[in-house]
Amino acid sequence: MPKMALKMYSRYKKKIDEHVAKGEWGNTWRIEMNPEGHTEGFAIHTKMCPNWDFCKAHGYEDFMPAICAQDHRIAEAMHGILIRTHTVAAGDDYCDWWYFGDRQELPEEASRTLKEKK
Repeated sequence: MPKMALKMYSRYKKKIDEHVAKGEWGNTWRIEMNPEGHTEGFAIHTKMCPNWDFCKAHGYEDFMPAICAQDHRIAEAMHGILIRTHTVAAGDDYCDWWYFGDRQELPEEASRTLKEKK
């Protein structure tokens, strides 16, 4: 999962950066690769959330927990585990994504974070 995610997000980040540099794709996710310097798994932060912006503009803020929860289901479908402690929809400046393979032993920090979220 982490290697696949790294490849996928690296390509997507490159595409976003190219379009943003041309003044296109104004309201899209901005990806920051491994901003916390994790040595295990794969991590990104996304700034800006078009889903949140749309929901907020149209009075659908209550839908965001369900929309954000789909990220965990998608990770599971790809045999991964997503650890998240921040979302734009919850008022944070970014959404964090820290992925691990579902057969991978989690480092202590990741295990502790998962336990705290339950």
